[in-house]
Amino acid sequence: MEFGISDDSLRFGLAAIKNISQGVARAIIKCRKCGEFKNIQDFIDRVSAVGTPVNRRQFQSLVLAGACDSLYQSRHALMQGIENTYQFKDAFSKYERAMDRYLERQDQCEQRLAEIEAWSALTKEEKREKKKPGKLKDPVKPEAPRSADLSDQKEFSKAEILKNERELLGFYISGHPINLLDDRWKYGVSISQIKERVENKQQVTLVAMIQSATIKTSKSSQKKYANLVLEDKTATIEAVLFPQVFAKQGELVDDLSRPFLLHCKTDITETDESRIVRLHVHKLQKLNYVQTTEEEQAKTIEVSSSLSTIDQTIHNLAEANSDTLLLSDIKVFLGSPNNKGWKERLNTIKTKVGLS
Repeated sequence: MEFGISDDSLRFGLAAIKNISQGVARAIIKCRKCGEFKNIQDFIDRVSAVGTPVNRRQFQSLVLAGACDSLYQSRHALMQGIENTYQFKDAFSKYERAMDRYLERQDQCEQRLAEIEAWSALTKEEKREKKKPGKLKDPVKPEAPRSADLSDQKEFSKAEILKNERELLGFYISGHPINLLDDRWKYGVSISQIKERVENKQQVTLVAMIQSATIKTSKSSQKKYANLVLEDKTATIEAVLFPQVFAKQGELVDDLSRPFLLHCKTDITETDESRIVRLHVHKLQKLNYVQTTEEEQAKTIEVSSSLSTIDQTIHNLAEANSDTLLLSDIKVFLGSPNNKGWKERLNTIKTKVGLS
């Protein structure tokens, strides 16, 4: 339930996952000692039977945190399976109540038929004294809901998986968003290097996630600025987006789901006992993740050009698509595609259009 060491590895405590109570964590651990969970329904039934019932939100948190990867290969499929299972559970509860009403009504109908038969056996004189019972309408038997199946679902993107882990665990566990960037962004100074080696007022460029952004208003100028917490694979560091920069690029920190390229100046305060490093951000830009194969195929642009005009052709195309296009998305054909002798050449320049 708590953090611990197992086979030289850190075991993450279930109760530390967001939305998971200690009661649910204890129940999971108790059930796990009796054997592995077979499927979603088995998990819900066994855990709920020995402790606090697992609700939909808690189960979803376990899946998105990676705690249920052994149940199925796709977290996306598990999420859909959870939804289907709880919908089936709700539908089955309604079905059981409907069946109770149906059986009760059926008993009433049978009893009424017996009363009608008894009335039919009366003499004419007795029938005049006793009114004939009315026939009841036969009840309609409710249809049982279909059981929930775990259908195949395309897995979440790696970026979504990491985002969910960060939200529920407080850190990334199966990778880091920076690893999803194009290779050209995987170099340069790290936050730990900035903290240890960089001098005061030095210009630095780094790639990092913005862990948090707190927007404030300056008391003197009444202009907005932002206090940032940056993180990469090595450490975290505080940074400031001053009013002049915030006015131009402040809207970028509304969405912190992707890494940023940040151009900063260091602000270092040193004493005999400590070294406090902050960053003043004077430019930032949001970076795109490397596309999947399917995305690349959907986005690839084919260009036919002669060798003498290819540079200008790519330049014009780049300017028209500077926000979204990578030069590696462009397939270049030297010569005419109608000519059997043309050769295809993939441009592998790893530089985003419009950035240097």
